[in-house]
Amino acid sequence: MKIFTLVLKIIFIVILFQRCEKDGIQKTTDCSVNEPSVHPKAAAFQSVIDKYTMAGLPGIAILIRDKNGLWVSASGKADIEEGISMKPCIISKGASTTKTFIAVLTLLLAEEGKLDLDDKIEKWLPSKVIDKVKNTGESTSECCKSHIGHCILLMIRILSGVLIIHHTTGLVKNL
Repeated sequence: MKIFTLVLKIIFIVILFQRCEKDGIQKTTDCSVNEPSVHPKAAAFQSVIDKYTMAGLPGIAILIRDKNGLWVSASGKADIEEGISMKPCIISKGASTTKTFIAVLTLLLAEEGKLDLDDKIEKWLPSKVIDKVKNTGESTSECCKSHIGHCILLMIRILSGVLIIHHTTGLVKNL
């Protein structure tokens, strides 16, 4: 009976692992955007993201919605090897790795004394920006270590130095 049970266990394990396949990262595929984006500041917005891709950022996809409407665009490459241009409809494979990157940047700035982890987010962003995001009153730089999404998005705006697009005014400004 022990041999029979052992054989069954081995067969089960072999069958179990035979079905396991390692999922590879799917290739970036091209897509098409159905609606053209019309916004009075479209040219200004596009020139800002083009400036950063020309400076070496591989690709950017961005959406801006304000009182003037909705603007969606992209610049650069989604896949450099395949030569696929970045488009707003392409799914980025960066996922949550950016959160970890921003958390590390936050900790480095804290180590250099340029940022206190107990600082409230409102110290770094104007109220007209943080009022648009829930729970920012309690958010500190410390929350970046906890992978808390809303805080990470705010810290990306603060730390990346790329740009802030004010939701209410539509102004683009460099940090």
